[in-house]
Amino acid sequence: MRNTSKAHRQFSGPPVLDLRPLQNTMPRMLTPSGRKLRIAMVCDGIDEYVAGPQLSSLQFAELLTASGHKVIFLAGKSPKNPTNGHYGAFDVFRFRSVPAPFFDGLFVGVPKQTQMIRVLRANEIDVVHVVLPLPSALAAVGAARALHIPVVMHSKMQPENVSLNLPWFIPKKWLDWLLYRYAHWLYRQAQAVIFPTDFSRQLFAGIEGRAANVISNGVDTDVFREVDPSSFFARFNLPREHKNVLYVGRLHPEKNVASLIRAAPMVLGRHPQAHFLIVGSGREEAKLKDLAHDLGVSERVTFFGRLRGQDLVEAFNACDLFVLPSRAESQGIVVLEAMACGKPLLISDSPDNAAAYFTKDISRLFKCGDARDLAVQANELLSDPAMLEQMARRSRSEASRRHDVRQSVASLERVYYSVLTSYAAA
Repeated sequence: MRNTSKAHRQFSGPPVLDLRPLQNTMPRMLTPSGRKLRIAMVCDGIDEYVAGPQLSSLQFAELLTASGHKVIFLAGKSPKNPTNGHYGAFDVFRFRSVPAPFFDGLFVGVPKQTQMIRVLRANEIDVVHVVLPLPSALAAVGAARALHIPVVMHSKMQPENVSLNLPWFIPKKWLDWLLYRYAHWLYRQAQAVIFPTDFSRQLFAGIEGRAANVISNGVDTDVFREVDPSSFFARFNLPREHKNVLYVGRLHPEKNVASLIRAAPMVLGRHPQAHFLIVGSGREEAKLKDLAHDLGVSERVTFFGRLRGQDLVEAFNACDLFVLPSRAESQGIVVLEAMACGKPLLISDSPDNAAAYFTKDISRLFKCGDARDLAVQANELLSDPAMLEQMARRSRSEASRRHDVRQSVASLERVYYSVLTSYAAA
């Protein structure tokens, strides 16, 4: 594990904002006793942007709702969703927004604190759960403090997820340092902070006086499980005898999918029947297709775009090896999904990739960005069916034992009730 005592991870932070309660607003005294809660999740990109924070938040919200809680979402407006509305069973309240540069489809809300107060008060919210450290988080913290509502922060994004997607001329080290400072300060405004892995918690070891909780994003092991992928092969006209190597995720620079494409000729040299399945979309899709063409492997690389539901489950089951080449991941939901489907894992060893740490006992690592090493590791695994089966068993066991989403939601509920109790007593 890398050293988390670097200067950009430890700092005193700027002065606390003046977030005193509004005049003539009486604090809500909360006395939790196992009653069902009303929860506001602050998460931009709901229904427009496909990424781990949005997917895991929706998964949590669905299970919390099934348990009898009420969940609403606070997000930015977008061309697709210009007004308040619904997403599935959830009310979504939307505020003015700006498009996030270099993150296609993401609109970042910039609400006024008074707007947040009106929504929280009208919905009688008990807990504010901030998912992303974006401008909406500042308004939510201020509104929650004005109404005497506790705040739970969720560390679902690390600065590298931002900086690695920016143009080369932007000073990334300086930006990472600045974003870490901001996140440290923001998390200190909450009554509790949740981290998806021990790795992400250690990135913010300098947050004193806040309850730090490690709760996996989790995977629904009733959905993501071993199934017969025959219909998947037939639907997409893929030969079953191929040795399939799978990637699932956004096609953005931080995901480093190019290294997997560059490894393809070297894998095909030893395993001529290998096939590479690329599931996901993003602004690098055309560039990656061109790369596959230039390397002469287009016929052995299939781009599926985004798959949902049973198609996605079957895609995992259709592969012999799952590869995550990412430079930065706070956990990697797709890794959990691959594990639940019983798949061997080949993970990049990037120091900013949490998956390299929490799967270290069940996965094989390769040098991040090194297509040759990726190919060497993949070739060794694809040549050893016994090793692949052993790794598959470990993946299934670990997903069920440590990452079932129902366990995560139960832990999340305990955090909610804990902050309510402590806040009411303060």
